[in-house]
Amino acid sequence: MGETCTIELEKLKGYVNMMLAQVGKPLHQLELVDTLQRLGIYYDFHEEIKRILHSICNNYDRNDKWKDGDLYATALEFRVLRQHGYHVPQGITNYCVLGLDSFFTIVLENFSDRGKRFLSAR
Repeated sequence: MGETCTIELEKLKGYVNMMLAQVGKPLHQLELVDTLQRLGIYYDFHEEIKRILHSICNNYDRNDKWKDGDLYATALEFRVLRQHGYHVPQGITNYCVLGLDSFFTIVLENFSDRGKRFLSAR
């Protein structure tokens, strides 16, 4: 029984290795890495994951069309790279690209108005 499970495990690992090698788009790569982490089996694919993340990190500012305007893709990239020890800048410069600049302006104006009312009520 144990030998059968070991053979099946190795077959499944081979399948995941094949998936890691075939996935080409950075977003899909990050989603696969994230899924392996959440399943708790990423340690079996450490070298493959390291290669993928190194490639994404090396092309961080060069080819980011795949995440243009996509908050999910940007957040996933930021979180996964940071979790694996890569330095990823955390500025708000890309928020204008994501269309969040007007959102933050509204939030800050609302916060400012509330603050003024609170201070004047004292």
